[in-house]
Amino acid sequence: TEKTSEFLTKNNIFNTKVFKFGEGKPDVIDLIKNKEIDLVINFPQEVRKDFGAGYTIRRNAVDFEIPLITDIHLAKLLVECLEKKTLDSLRIKSWDEYKTNGN
Repeated sequence: TEKTSEFLTKNNIFNTKVFKFGEGKPDVIDLIKNKEIDLVINFPQEVRKDFGAGYTIRRNAVDFEIPLITDIHLAKLLVECLEKKTLDSLRIKSWDEYKTNGN
């Protein structure tokens, strides 16, 4: 979304800005529902009685089975790990490949 895109651009991270929920079409919810987003990183700002755009984004990520990170420390660890790898060195494994025999 706009502020996230500005932050990423300022830090030389390639990104594509998308509309926040309710600010235009297609918005981030449309992209989540269409499986056009691979990962959602969204930190809750504060606990409120009403459910804002952030909640809607997180809820839809879960509902449409998009990986979701809501913890800033976990997001930092993910970035640190990704910095150490190149796309060519990454190999995606199935869950069964991680399980040990007999478990």
